[in-house]
Amino acid sequence: MKRIISLIVFAVFYVLSFCTCNFPYPEYAKYPIISFIFSLMTIISFLFVTVIYANSKKFLIITSIYLACVFVITTVAIILGGFNFSALTLLFSLITLSFGIAVQHCNFAIMDLLEILGINVPNDYEFYIIFVIIVALFFTTYFISRKLIKGEKQ
Repeated sequence: MKRIISLIVFAVFYVLSFCTCNFPYPEYAKYPIISFIFSLMTIISFLFVTVIYANSKKFLIITSIYLACVFVITTVAIILGGFNFSALTLLFSLITLSFGIAVQHCNFAIMDLLEILGINVPNDYEFYIIFVIIVALFFTTYFISRKLIKGEKQ
């Protein structure tokens, strides 16, 4: 039951982040703070799903393949000179958008924070910063949860 509820909560926050982001121009969202909160809650609920599915190696494999696809597709899009829908197939575009929409406002917040700290990041590398943070959070959450679950069973 926990698995189903965690997936539903994640899906609800994902849909709410999509609805409030003013797709495809999230920088012009009507209420950016609400979009940021839903984006942040999407990431947090994804991490809760990761904790709940920590026993499943299939979950780790599927999520790792998904993250690898997002990385490769976005890198190819950047190399080709931007996210060109006609250059990429619809499936690949949806894979990248499914990641980007949920974290876009967190990306803005992290870039603003880095700017305040005096770190200037070129536009081409903004995606990679948020991607590395999400991937690091995912794997850290997964493996710590897995270790804790195995420790409880002994």
